[in-house]
Amino acid sequence: MTDVRTGERLPAFSVQLEPPPEGNEHLATRLARLSAEQYGRDVLDAELDLQSALERIRGPQTAAQAEKSDESTKRPEPAAPDTGTPAAGASIVGAELANGESAPAPALGT
Repeated sequence: MTDVRTGERLPAFSVQLEPPPEGNEHLATRLARLSAEQYGRDVLDAELDLQSALERIRGPQTAAQAEKSDESTKRPEPAAPDTGTPAAGASIVGAELANGESAPAPALGT
């Protein structure tokens, strides 16, 4: 859109917001705790639900497909000791740990 008098291009819209109010650390902690108590789930229950959903998505598998998927979840063989060679698949990527759990978020400033 342009100004008909000057030909200047005008912004599509203009919004000015007030800054958000100061946070309340005590209230935030209390709400997080109450929410976890009311809506939180055990990690094992959530993991089992995810595995069940994945099995429903994949559908029935042949014996060969099931064996292949079992091989993909096996732990890699460790490297020979004192060789200086990393074990295949031993690199941890992202926030995953070797046991499949997620790493805790780092503390700020570290």
